[in-house]
Amino acid sequence: MGIFTVQDLNGLLARFSLVRRKAVLYCLETGCTAQRIMVLTWRQALIQAQTDLARDIVRSLPRHMKLDYAFWEYLEGGLAVPLFGLEQEVFDQTGYTLTVLQEVYKGMLWVDPGADAALIAEEIEAVLKSAAQ
Repeated sequence: MGIFTVQDLNGLLARFSLVRRKAVLYCLETGCTAQRIMVLTWRQALIQAQTDLARDIVRSLPRHMKLDYAFWEYLEGGLAVPLFGLEQEVFDQTGYTLTVLQEVYKGMLWVDPGADAALIAEEIEAVLKSAAQ
């Protein structure tokens, strides 16, 4: 896969619905499997969340009055269900298994070339303004 950056991760995650995006990121951050995430309760999700990012993901999820699942979604008929088929969707959308993505994520470069370029451009502009004065 080569060098994998935050920009690459954002590109992969953009292919999923919001709740599935959060589920995939939670799996990458915690090592959780797609099968486990289907039945993960709120309490279990918070206990398993050992990083700030994982805890933030769990806290950002909407709670359902009748389901104790941390990760769930509505079917077309309005029925709330766990995230069935996440493993297959990850493969269909990315061409990689969740296990492979977890390994790549471990070695990811925590840089975003787009954001870094914008920051550098701002700093250059500031230096040019101060030099012109």
